[in-house]
Amino acid sequence: MMKQPIGLLAVGHESHPLLEKIQVETKTRHGMATFYQGIYQGRDAVLARMAMGKVNAAMAAQALIDRFDAAPLILSGSAGAVAPQVEIGDVVIGARVIPHDAGVYLSDFKFCGVMASNGQGRQGWVRAFQAEPRLVQAALSAGEDLLWPRGNRKRPPAVRVGTIVTGDQVIFSQGKKEWLYRTFEALAVEMEGAAVAQVAAANSRPWLVVRAISDQADASTGFDFTPLLDYLDDPRSPWDRIRGWGRKLWYLLSNPTIASRRMRMRRNVHLAAENAARLVEATINQF
Repeated sequence: MMKQPIGLLAVGHESHPLLEKIQVETKTRHGMATFYQGIYQGRDAVLARMAMGKVNAAMAAQALIDRFDAAPLILSGSAGAVAPQVEIGDVVIGARVIPHDAGVYLSDFKFCGVMASNGQGRQGWVRAFQAEPRLVQAALSAGEDLLWPRGNRKRPPAVRVGTIVTGDQVIFSQGKKEWLYRTFEALAVEMEGAAVAQVAAANSRPWLVVRAISDQADASTGFDFTPLLDYLDDPRSPWDRIRGWGRKLWYLLSNPTIASRRMRMRRNVHLAAENAARLVEATINQF
């Protein structure tokens, strides 16, 4: 009986460090993701290059299971730092992941978790998804043995194990960051991990989330990028497109620091994607 292929997931350009190491045999597209099937570290593997966000991650994870029978599912990429001790370039292994934006608004927001299944037919509310200890330990052991070629100027990246929180929000707010740390004792925040974990748990598949830090999740590194977004539900006539380009150009000219912030963010995301992928590669060699 053939072994199941490893299922790898990463968002957009953050998939490049993984894709560079895969001997691709087939490439297919399904939904919002592209799937690269081949050999990775001597193992059968499928990489899902997906769009950001929980729904897109859930679709990609379910496709890895339904179309390729992949296991385990390993999500790799960047995240924002939540805990004070976590620095850019550090790698966080998610011992558990929490959907931080799942709850109810009363006078303020109250977290309550999501409806989920444990894979054996039992359904109920889940506040945190626990990663399989074997995978967490494999990642931690791999990280302890790695010689990191890149880090920040002070030290090589630290490898940490703890809580990662997930939500359909890009966090550039000191207040929100402090709330995430106070409420969940989170190390990092991102946008896909809990969705992958929820799908994996519902299908009785082991999973792991490995994230490296690209930013401090506060106003010091963030900026308002919403005026630069393209919306599919906007009017799409040639004149509408010209006006849209003009608005974006005016926004950039009116906010001269945005260009440098974007470049810095891109460099840090690239560094984070490389560090996370490096740990994923070493982890796979452990099992």
